[in-house]
Amino acid sequence: MKLSRKKLSGGAFLERFREQIRHCTRCAGCLPACPTFGATGEETLSPRGRMMLIGAALDGELPLTRSFARRLSQCLLCGACTAACPSGVNVSEAILAMREELARSGSSRLARAGSRRLFGVRPDARRRLLDFGGSVYGKAPNRDFVPWRYQDRKRAIPHPGRNPLEEVIAETTPAEGGPSESSVRRVALFPGCATSLFYQQTASAAARVLARAGMDVVFPRGLSCCGQPLRSIGETAAAASLARKNLDILRRCHAGTVVTVCSSCALTLARAASRQEAEFQVSDIHALLAGMRTGGAPPAEPATTSDMKLAGPGTADPLPPARTRVAWHDPCHLGRGLGLIREPREIIAGLPGVEYVEAGELRCCGGGLLCLQHYGLALKIGIPRAEELAATGAMIVATGCPGCRMQLEDMLGRLDSDIRVMHTVELLDGGWAGKPIGNQKD
Repeated sequence: MKLSRKKLSGGAFLERFREQIRHCTRCAGCLPACPTFGATGEETLSPRGRMMLIGAALDGELPLTRSFARRLSQCLLCGACTAACPSGVNVSEAILAMREELARSGSSRLARAGSRRLFGVRPDARRRLLDFGGSVYGKAPNRDFVPWRYQDRKRAIPHPGRNPLEEVIAETTPAEGGPSESSVRRVALFPGCATSLFYQQTASAAARVLARAGMDVVFPRGLSCCGQPLRSIGETAAAASLARKNLDILRRCHAGTVVTVCSSCALTLARAASRQEAEFQVSDIHALLAGMRTGGAPPAEPATTSDMKLAGPGTADPLPPARTRVAWHDPCHLGRGLGLIREPREIIAGLPGVEYVEAGELRCCGGGLLCLQHYGLALKIGIPRAEELAATGAMIVATGCPGCRMQLEDMLGRLDSDIRVMHTVELLDGGWAGKPIGNQKD
């Protein structure tokens, strides 16, 4: 595939990223931070290498081949390079813009059409489609031609819930402690695609935990994908359309805050809400609960914190007396994107019955779309992270991103580890069903 220069040069787009490329001094400060460079050692899979490729394409010196598109598609958009760059070059934004150019050029047209279809349909139709696809994949012979296969083992894929999430969670979960009053905070829950489809227990736990924290929880009907997966493959218009639809639904909830259990959804919705000057604020659930736990001001209407119960299962039974070791995995979009590093750790460490063990600084697990598009590369990034988590002796790994959870479950499974992965709110809700998980290490 080769595109004409006329199709590539986008005026303001061209000049904007020429300037970004000029700011890259080729200092190599980004190389140690980049997961794909660390896994492969290939310069063209490094941040500065990709910027040089984009620059050559903008100057008309490099045709837009499949190889070019592939190298850009292998970026995780984790933001590590931008955080490490002394010149402040936003590599992720440049790559996203070039992916949009590739989409307009007709690159991978069939795959993009399939993605628009998958993320654009109603959640119940998507659930049936994925359930069918998962069944076919599970029964497929373990042969070389099967995707997501490595060393005679196929990727572990979670099964979708039997029923749509709208049949699992009530439209309104009242605050505990009596009928709703004007002083009770009203929040809208945005679960996101992966939670709605694969991890419905996370959404249920979030509704219960927020209700125990004194909030009326509204779960609006008709929500779609936040749009981040489509935006990340260059389908900007389709992503914007989904965002507008979601914001229209969320506005009708009359909630001061929209709370998410997916950091990627939080970032995407927050940006869309800011652009459209929405009346509500968007908050990841870790930020919301951490602020209330410490008595700090939450993102919107203040709430009483003196009698909040953030820990314990939905039945209000106490957590088990045995101490369960729990490690925390930082999702890139939660840590770098939202700046939430300390808060999840403090929430987990403060739980009775939990011994928090540190699993190291923020490190990408190779999840998200990368593990679906380039499984071999995702393994090279994910296995070392899984080994770090297993070395902590933890029996539970908590995280705040369903994409990370899906990747870590697969990677830990390849290590034959019995560590469970769950969302933080499931811990707060007594996710181990009144029993410590596994054999505790002294």
